Amino acid sequence: MHKWAAIILGSMLLVTMQAAFFSAMPAPASSIDLVLVAIIGLIANFRPRYAYAAAAAGGLAQGVISSAPPGVHVAVGLLTAFMLTLLFERIITNLSFISFAALNAIGFTIYWVIFAFCRMIADLTLGQPVGRSVPASATDLLGGVILQTAASLLLLFVVKNLGKYFRMRFFFSEHA
Repeated sequence: MHKWAAIILGSMLLVTMQAAFFSAMPAPASSIDLVLVAIIGLIANFRPRYAYAAAAAGGLAQGVISSAPPGVHVAVGLLTAFMLTLLFERIITNLSFISFAALNAIGFTIYWVIFAFCRMIADLTLGQPVGRSVPASATDLLGGVILQTAASLLLLFVVKNLGKYFRMRFFFSEHA
């Protein structure tokens, strides 16, 4: 039960960090989605059901903060998590540095395509004008893919090295 609470609270914390820091950055850097980084990391390293919980909690938190119609972020997060789970379990069956980078690049692209489609459908059904739903240009999208993948790889590197450090330092020490 504590894993679920940690995933839900962690997703909400990531949305808060994203809104506080990354939304104020210039165009390619502002498209980094920390919840998507968590979703991909959970799919690749743990079970997909944790990724679905992170997608739902992060989508709810993003829906509260953003001006998007209700439920768009939840739907986009869950659809992206579902498609990435299929991709990881059927095509990318082992986790390596290159496969993780490819999963992040594909995941970012899938996320923005699904977000643009869901945002367009929601805007048309609610009678609102269709706003800017995707990065403004192909350069912004490519920059976002590169920065998202770099952020995910950096996070993977940090988490793996911290895990090794703590395992060697605390779990296998003589004083434990």
